[in-house]
Amino acid sequence: KKRELGFLKYCQLADNYPRSVYAPVALRSAIFVYLYSENEMELRRIIPVCLRIIEDYPDSYYWVNGFSHLLGVYEVLRDKQGAIMTMRELIKKFPGTKISEEANRRLREIEKWEFK
Repeated sequence: KKRELGFLKYCQLADNYPRSVYAPVALRSAIFVYLYSENEMELRRIIPVCLRIIEDYPDSYYWVNGFSHLLGVYEVLRDKQGAIMTMRELIKKFPGTKISEEANRRLREIEKWEFK
């Protein structure tokens, strides 16, 4: 319960003050609430937060962390298709930007994933 409350408070902080320099920091903190969870549902809660950092704060110091954590979650979940689909959506949604450039780079990494 306390973790969920912390997660929601960090997200709410970014919602209430989206232009604050602390908004991406709050979102990164929200990610860390569940990043090491063994619960699949908790891990999946991180995905939209990572996407929010990537999409809304491309000039943030934490922007690349958004990609790293996003791929890390998909890898732990062994969801190669979900990761591929997400990267393709970013490429389509943000053509010709650093977001699509990074998504292309990450897509090449994902295609090499093999789970046993």
